[in-house]
Amino acid sequence: MSDASKNSKIFFSLFKDLSSIDPPKFYFMYLCFVLNGLLFSFIVWAKERVFDSAIAFSSREAGLYEIAIWLSLMFGLYLLNSVFDALGNYYAEVYDLKAVRYMHGKINEKSRTIPAIRYEDPEFLDQIEKCYSGANAGMSYLNSVMDLAFMYSPFVVFMGAYLWGKEPKLVLIIFLIFLPSVYAQQVKKKKYKELEDDVAPLRRRYDGLTRSILSLSGWREAKVCNAFGFLRSELKDTVLSVQNLNNKVERRSALYDLSASAVNLLGYFAVMYLLFGEMMSGGISVGAFGAIIFSVDELYSLMEEAIVGRFGSSSSKIPKIQNYFDFLQSEEEARGERINDGSISLQDVCFKYPKNDEYVLEDISLSISDGERVAIVGENGAGKTTLAKLLLGIFEPCAGSVAVGSCPSSQVDYLGISAVFQDFNRYRLSVGDNVRISDYVKNAGDPGILELLEEFDLNFESHDLDTLLSREFGGIDISYGQWQRLAIARGIYRDNKILVLDEPTSAIDPLEESYIFDKFKEVSKGRTTIIITHRLSLVRFVDRIIVLKDGRVVGFDSHENLLEKSEYYKSMWDLQSERYLL
Repeated sequence: MSDASKNSKIFFSLFKDLSSIDPPKFYFMYLCFVLNGLLFSFIVWAKERVFDSAIAFSSREAGLYEIAIWLSLMFGLYLLNSVFDALGNYYAEVYDLKAVRYMHGKINEKSRTIPAIRYEDPEFLDQIEKCYSGANAGMSYLNSVMDLAFMYSPFVVFMGAYLWGKEPKLVLIIFLIFLPSVYAQQVKKKKYKELEDDVAPLRRRYDGLTRSILSLSGWREAKVCNAFGFLRSELKDTVLSVQNLNNKVERRSALYDLSASAVNLLGYFAVMYLLFGEMMSGGISVGAFGAIIFSVDELYSLMEEAIVGRFGSSSSKIPKIQNYFDFLQSEEEARGERINDGSISLQDVCFKYPKNDEYVLEDISLSISDGERVAIVGENGAGKTTLAKLLLGIFEPCAGSVAVGSCPSSQVDYLGISAVFQDFNRYRLSVGDNVRISDYVKNAGDPGILELLEEFDLNFESHDLDTLLSREFGGIDISYGQWQRLAIARGIYRDNKILVLDEPTSAIDPLEESYIFDKFKEVSKGRTTIIITHRLSLVRFVDRIIVLKDGRVVGFDSHENLLEKSEYYKSMWDLQSERYLL
């Protein structure tokens, strides 16, 4: 597909999407721009009449009344031009905010359907970064193209007709003005696409570093560890890298613009020569000469705004918007099977992450019964969390199969699944909303929320469910252990057949741990429950234990049987038992 075809496809897709947000405002905005362009043209015609009437007055062929009429008309056209320009720009600003919100919403909706494994691929994360950049540029690009089509084009057509009526060869004026700039912008478009590909990963790095410095938790840790100097240095290097890439492209672009401006200057002198020659030969009147001369600067200004400002701006935005549409065409998951049976089976499963040659998990075959409680144990890096994500259907195996009930895991609807991972979110919401967010269709005043908080000993004294958990916004702070219990309550509150808890009590006082799990056993009845843990003291709460070592299952049985059959598990147990005794 040619560049012109691609650009047309992008424009019409964007036009269809964005015009549907608020059609009356959308079309009124561009009506203002069309009228603005037409008024520019009529102003040139009115200027000619003013000059001609002034010359006629000097030779006593016309009176002051005629001059006043034409002056009033010219100023009236200028006034209308300003009004429509202001209205168009106002609605453009308002609509731009709506368009960005709409396009971000489409990205977020699409993100829900993307297979989770793709978020482990740095190239895909760069694509998302470029996608958001395209969404931010969408309305600006559409405005640029629409301005060219409905504001500048009518002006150019009218001026062309006006000049043709005076003398056909004067139409050359328009081509002398804008053709060099069009060529320069076409060349620049390719450079901007290359720039966007290079800058996207640096923008992600910049965002990560700024979060490490500016977020409250990041600021506290950086202050305690005296890491501000290092982070500032890394941030500075990242900014300089972006600036260097930008400067390189902008220097090239400036050279193209400079060469185009030089040709334009030659065109300007050619225009003066043509006009003077036509006036001296009687081809045009003195009034027409004056009107065109006074309008040439305006024409140059408008054409520079159209070609460099609008066309040039759209050239730099097309690659970004193409990334937006490419993302919306990404492969989607086909999930919709509700879970009625919480049993899980894996057959000859192998898995590796994108861009990695080594398998994280290999040759895993096992079955978990509906309603069974299972623990996954093993050393750091053994693949425990990855296995849990395979069991949930979050990741798909590279080889083998995973089934939930009788359904392939890749087709299972997440509505029947709940999980609390180590890096759980601490939402800056109210206490009640921090629980309810896992199943927000339930009533905000659901008494089950308060009961669940009481079950897990989450008592905030005089504070109620509406208390905001964020001191920065006038709420309160709670400990990490309380956050962890709140996350567990959130996971259990959601109606589900399968529940995964990743290190659920890592920040909870060991004295409270037994109490928490006794309560947990009560509320998790009837659910298939998978617990990832380093603390083997928790194994008394589960039916069976999956033992992982170097990405392979080396044991899957009850605690008592594993002590007899698995030397690896027994050594882990003995080591932790000694610590408990000490």
